[in-house]
Amino acid sequence: MHSPIFCFAFVFFTLASVFGQPLYLPVSLDKNEADPCIQQSWELVFEDNFKAKLIDGDKWFSYYPYGENYSDDCEFCRAPSPAAQIYEDDNLVLEDGMLKIRVKKENSTWFSQKRPYTSGIVYSKNSFQYGKFEIRCKIPDGRGFIPAFWLWSGAGEIDIFEFGCHKPNKHNMTIHIDHKGSHYFENTKQKGADYSQDFHVFTLEWEPRQILWKVDGKIVRAMARYETLDGKPLYCPQALPKGKYRQNLYFPQGKLRVIANVTVATPENAFTRPPRKKTVFPADFEIDYIRVYQRK
Repeated sequence: MHSPIFCFAFVFFTLASVFGQPLYLPVSLDKNEADPCIQQSWELVFEDNFKAKLIDGDKWFSYYPYGENYSDDCEFCRAPSPAAQIYEDDNLVLEDGMLKIRVKKENSTWFSQKRPYTSGIVYSKNSFQYGKFEIRCKIPDGRGFIPAFWLWSGAGEIDIFEFGCHKPNKHNMTIHIDHKGSHYFENTKQKGADYSQDFHVFTLEWEPRQILWKVDGKIVRAMARYETLDGKPLYCPQALPKGKYRQNLYFPQGKLRVIANVTVATPENAFTRPPRKKTVFPADFEIDYIRVYQRK
């Protein structure tokens, strides 16, 4: 999922886009700069189990807060592009002890945008640099749905998952950055179970030295911040003594916000085609919990 700054297909985005090109910066690290592998245990710092009757407004926006004073007073705030939906608060349904982001086939209007579907989004008011980000969820089934769990700010974007739900057994894990006037994104796909049939736990562990993507506790992708000069990635617990290395510029820096949403596809979307006649509405992206941990 992509913000107006990072999505190369959005009308707001004007930079050239480059897919999968390696980006490295030669660096020399002294003893104080070399990032250690952190050994402390994880501590829960943010949690929503969605047991209340309403979305917790102290934790979440229900739109992209890009209007004045973090309001929804902008067209993109509830009607991003490319997308066929408008985000409405009524589509965030709290029932059965969970959050259901409900996608409906119904006409809606926001500013100048008139669209045939509605959906929902939760966008965290807190931001985090490094941590373990976890969701237990079940995705909807059907062509045209793009459920996503991701981290974003002007500092970068990490997609923990994006599905094109015509293939509910395959999810995309993508990094997005801007660098020297171009937009770069690097994507890995993972084939697994049919994630629309049951709940699964998706986890991202983002630390100073590495990023790990996990599904039900199993590592499905890894990215190292540093490599040897001949291209060998250096994962923890490998030592990182002072010396010369290559730094992976895809590796995000700075604080990111937590987002979960469902996009309804248009012909311009990358992961699936628009809904077809047999796509079933309403459809739910069911979320049992979202949690964030950081090292003590």
